[in-house]
Amino acid sequence: MLFIEPKSFDPAFHFAAEEYCMQHFNINTSIWMLWRTNNCIMLGSNQIPGLEIDMPSAIRHGIQLVRRPSGGGTIFTDPGTIQYTVILPFQPEMDVKQVEREVLAATMLKVINQKLGLPAKLEGRNDITLHGRKISGMAQHVQYGRLCGHGSLLYDTNLDILTQVLNPGEDKIKAKSIRSVRSRVTSLRSHIATPLTTDDFFSYLKQEWITEHRMEEYEFTAEDIARIDEIRLAKYANDDWTYGKTPKFSFHNRVKYEMGILEVFLSIEKGMIDDCSIKGDFLSVLPIAPLQEQITGQPYRREVLHDALENVNLSPYLGGITREQLLDTLF
Repeated sequence: MLFIEPKSFDPAFHFAAEEYCMQHFNINTSIWMLWRTNNCIMLGSNQIPGLEIDMPSAIRHGIQLVRRPSGGGTIFTDPGTIQYTVILPFQPEMDVKQVEREVLAATMLKVINQKLGLPAKLEGRNDITLHGRKISGMAQHVQYGRLCGHGSLLYDTNLDILTQVLNPGEDKIKAKSIRSVRSRVTSLRSHIATPLTTDDFFSYLKQEWITEHRMEEYEFTAEDIARIDEIRLAKYANDDWTYGKTPKFSFHNRVKYEMGILEVFLSIEKGMIDDCSIKGDFLSVLPIAPLQEQITGQPYRREVLHDALENVNLSPYLGGITREQLLDTLF
């Protein structure tokens, strides 16, 4: 049984590290990891960014967006959040939910219940709660003959930012996709009588796990890191993975500005805009079709469309409606 602490705050690196371990370590070896990230939004494997995230807030806070290989809901993580991973040999007859309860959740609950004396418990599909509020969520996936379970512990997470970025408008998008279940959340640190810093609690949790399970600590070699980085660049830090896996959906928004009503209809597939229609009572002097064509075929990402429209004179198409107002309406 190995314990690994990947010394990086890049979430794409960590998902690449999980995949690397699943591919290259002995199939019978159990691997445990603890890690942290910079400000990040993690999408589940079947989720739509615009359906889960307030993108303007995410951009304003400089938050990295990644897509994990497991299912489940979209989460926010930051340096005050502790991520944990367990990789086990997989057998077809395995009850993966039982593994989640008896290994992944139980190990975290043992520390919270017995060491901290707090009445946390496993509830719902995959949540650990404390006094009725969520402090941790978990997800799993199977690959390369391994079961990988990972979870996120809200230890001292910035809940103000979490609330802002995981609060999209729900009436603008229609899609056949898995929606996140919104839960009331709390931070574990706020319930501890004499709370440790996140760094100290991370070290405490690490030592508890190593001692309890008699783990051998392993440190990634330079060769390991180089191969993990190859996976990171090819997949988890690649927009094709993050946005290209987005299920097909349609977007509709209508906003009344001082210079007129602007209404947009978009169809998005695999992260690309494959149809665009712009309507409204703005005072255009040219047909709107060329502007619609300029938007069609672009990745559905605000920063990309901002650059694509930077040198386009919008006034003949939209009257006095500005580029930023158009982008606000599109997103």
